[in-house]
Amino acid sequence: MFERFTDKGRKIIILAREEAERHQNDYLGTEHLVLAIIRETDGVATAVLKKMGLSPEQIRLEIVDNTLQITVGGERKYYKEVELPTKVDAESVKATYKNGILEVTLNKIKAARKSGKTIKID
Repeated sequence: MFERFTDKGRKIIILAREEAERHQNDYLGTEHLVLAIIRETDGVATAVLKKMGLSPEQIRLEIVDNTLQITVGGERKYYKEVELPTKVDAESVKATYKNGILEVTLNKIKAARKSGKTIKID
């Protein structure tokens, strides 16, 4: 199945699997692929951040509904909205910026169990 992928494509799939495991997910989703692409040091997203010479103070992240908004100030302005595949807990989002790599950790909101009551039939 993977024969049709390039070497870089296969590497992204492997990194995405690692991301899924790291987040304790038993599936491989688009969010894992995005994280893998960012992790790939030769990837476009990483190259853009490095070339922009960003500092953490220039980056603003915001969760609005089901999107992650990335705003960059300074000489080079940048804005991107990333649609999230699931609802996330905005209060638990963590971000780090080190060596030109922005890493954002998002925790999914688990679906609440519906409460109910068994009704006895007389």
